[in-house]
Amino acid sequence: MNWYTKRVGVILFALILLLTAGGGHSFAEGATLVGSKNSYSFKPMLAEVFVEKDGTISGTAIIEPEYDADLSLVVSGRKETSIQILGSSQNGKPKAGVVAKTTRGERGIVDLGGAPITIEVKTIEFQIPESVHKLSPGDYEVWLKASKTTASSKKSTDQLISNTVGMVIPDKKSGKAQFPGKLAITNNGSIQITIQSASASATAKYDLVVLDGDDYEVKRITLNPNNPNLTAKSLNLPAGEYVLVLELVDKNDTLRSNTVTLVVPTGSLPGTTGLFPANSSFPGEVTISKDGTIQITLQITSEYAKAKFNLLIVDDSDKVVKRIPISGSNPKVSTKGLALPAGNYTIMLEMVLSGKKTYSPSIHWVIPAQGSQTTFSIPSGQDFPGGIKVNKNGTITITLNWKPAYSAYTVYVVVNDLYGNIIKRIPLDLNKPSISIKDLNLATGGYTVVIEVVDPGSGLSATSLGTFITVNQTRQILIFIDGQLYAFPKPPVEVDGRTLVPLRAIFEALGAKVDWDEATQTVTATKDNNTITLTIGSRVAYKNGEKINLDVPAQLFNGDTTMVPIRFVSEALGAKVGWDEYSKAVVISNE
Repeated sequence: MNWYTKRVGVILFALILLLTAGGGHSFAEGATLVGSKNSYSFKPMLAEVFVEKDGTISGTAIIEPEYDADLSLVVSGRKETSIQILGSSQNGKPKAGVVAKTTRGERGIVDLGGAPITIEVKTIEFQIPESVHKLSPGDYEVWLKASKTTASSKKSTDQLISNTVGMVIPDKKSGKAQFPGKLAITNNGSIQITIQSASASATAKYDLVVLDGDDYEVKRITLNPNNPNLTAKSLNLPAGEYVLVLELVDKNDTLRSNTVTLVVPTGSLPGTTGLFPANSSFPGEVTISKDGTIQITLQITSEYAKAKFNLLIVDDSDKVVKRIPISGSNPKVSTKGLALPAGNYTIMLEMVLSGKKTYSPSIHWVIPAQGSQTTFSIPSGQDFPGGIKVNKNGTITITLNWKPAYSAYTVYVVVNDLYGNIIKRIPLDLNKPSISIKDLNLATGGYTVVIEVVDPGSGLSATSLGTFITVNQTRQILIFIDGQLYAFPKPPVEVDGRTLVPLRAIFEALGAKVDWDEATQTVTATKDNNTITLTIGSRVAYKNGEKINLDVPAQLFNGDTTMVPIRFVSEALGAKVGWDEYSKAVVISNE
């Protein structure tokens, strides 16, 4: 009997115990703790368990801090064995011979009312040597048993049971091969895969197998052994608890790795990966209405008066494809004018305050492929048969791969504002596929231009990807950050043929924290894990101790504004910086 079948048996046995009044384990699903605002349930989690070559059982447990009075690994084979990891008799220290490393952290969960909250947890990485567990070779089911000690008593109470996973202890004497690698879930929720491909033949096939709570296979992904890592989000799984295992098929042999448990919580995909950690106290939320409008709600109190808010649209590879600044006066974005290709996206709000970024709980958004709903002969998005080029002389050139079969179709140039709203929709003469930005009569600002092909008979249409353009009806140099026009007290200036921009204003808009040392005339900026220092009058700045050479020295204007060349913004913060000669605009992208 393999471990998959055994696990089903253990689960059925546990259900029988729950439905009867007989003895045995108390399989509590989790602790229900009632506070001033939230009630929630979080049972211990056996995040991974595997057997080392020397027979040591290694694993990772995640528990609430108060449940570390007694922590044991329960092993079910021919008989049930309980191996203590931490014990109250040892004052919370590991049992003799067992190694346990404990770290504190936080974990996002959903309370009993469905709202996301953050709780404190302990992550315990343990190792149980073969001399301690003394288990024979074979297939086992293992789970955690955790207990809490009350202040009035030193005895363990309120026992909880974790999820169950499979474990195989190989028979060293039989010479049976072990899986050449390891599967793990890191603290930030990402999937870590180690494969020693040299241990197998060149024709070996590696798969990541995903099993649901009933041990049914819900997904199988073939891996590249030279680059096997995946993100939890890329699995695109609905909320629930899953078991992951690596499978190797080499000739007639099939080997399986250790198993790990992946929990996908309700309400967010990237909100739990660590890249965009959701904050349950975020002052706002985002939803999508039936008409395709992204609805944004913000509760701006005095605490958040200086905060800046952005709408983030993230694709399947965790890349931010749109970062749209949001103001309290215009908290709506139309999805129809964003011109994104078909695919799966995640939408969330980002708040930047004092150089720190926090994120709202996210929602999932699917843009279906063109062919899935219609039979229009022209595809939208990346495969659209045409493109847009913005020229230095202020004209826009349209290219289309036109076919005789398209003769009945109408072509439009559509101009959308920052929030996806249609500003202009102009029929295009294919004999003159060029328009002037000046003739569009647009107000100063940033816009997205797309090509739209419409079949008047059926009403079907196709749209190209968008191209960003800037319009400047003033005589000043403009600054656009993520498509939004910014007005700073000190506008950009030209010095020795170089455009200088205000450092503090731009760095803070890009999410950096800026400090000024009057005595040394030095600016220090921090963002993420980077520290940038710059001294007035110097042509050299430093990023994490490494030199950055400036075209012209940093200068102090009006005694209070540090100005730097625009290229320095890109080199210091990794932002994408461009210059639009026609509109005299600095275009910065914070992707």
